Amino acid sequence: KQESINKELNSVQSSKKQAQEEKNRLQKDINNIKSQLELQNKTYEQLQEELRLLNEELEQYTAAVEEAERKYSDQKDTLKTRLRVMYENSQSSSMVNFLIQSKNIIDFFERLELVSMISERDSQLVEELKIAKLDVEYKRQLKEEETGNARNKVAEAKNRLEELSVSRAALEGEYNRSLQKLRELEKKEDQLLKESENIAKEIQRLQSSGSYAGGSMVWPYPGNKSIGSYFGMRYHPILKVNRMHNGLDIGGRQGDTIVAANKGTVIVAGWSSGGYGNYVIIDHGGGISTLYGHASQLLVKVGDKVEAGQAIAKVGSTGLST
Repeated sequence: KQESINKELNSVQSSKKQAQEEKNRLQKDINNIKSQLELQNKTYEQLQEELRLLNEELEQYTAAVEEAERKYSDQKDTLKTRLRVMYENSQSSSMVNFLIQSKNIIDFFERLELVSMISERDSQLVEELKIAKLDVEYKRQLKEEETGNARNKVAEAKNRLEELSVSRAALEGEYNRSLQKLRELEKKEDQLLKESENIAKEIQRLQSSGSYAGGSMVWPYPGNKSIGSYFGMRYHPILKVNRMHNGLDIGGRQGDTIVAANKGTVIVAGWSSGGYGNYVIIDHGGGISTLYGHASQLLVKVGDKVEAGQAIAKVGSTGLST
């Protein structure tokens, strides 16, 4: 039993080391994700500033388009008025008088060309305004596209921030669970150390100094010889860690009889704080003893002399048992 406790202690210490390494790894991951969050926050803020500037430029382009449209409309109205006046003048004596006043035929054509040039210049101004308006509108469309792309980048950066925040929360939860597991293993380690010391003292105090009782041991559960879990290292079904298994798990029905493997003296009969529940230890002499755990009921008490095959307890699932 003492050797088994020591093996179990080594197993717990190994699990504790693994838990410590896992805790350190998670802490490193948390620090890494914190750095990513800080970097992503800076990127997000920069993108927001770029978007703000782009929105300001877009407002300026929109205002420029509206101004160009206003000028275009005004110039077009002015042209209409001038053309109407020119047409009306052309039908009146003033236009005729203007042309008649020509000194010669060359002067006449010069005056006629002047009237045409005025009309052409007005049309040219309108065309220039139209081109300017199209140019501003084209630039505004480009700026809208650029602003849309910037908005998408800001949205992506925001989503990345949210994903990192979720990952950080999950890692911190896992870290806390790892820390709790480490504390439980440390507590279990302390319990095993204490139990190891207690059992060593108890066995030394209670064991007889005589020789072994002799003979072959009988199977302690006559109803079933199947073994659910053997002695040695295993993945614990309750604690969910690799650790030492100190005995053999024998399947049985609740309340069936457990018998002594050999004759001897009962040196322990009661409740185990180490996970065996109701248990019995029988000293067979020569430094050999047997332990029977997880019983639903004990049929013997300390000091009783028992024979091989004698009923000592009832099958159960007390203590740390599935």
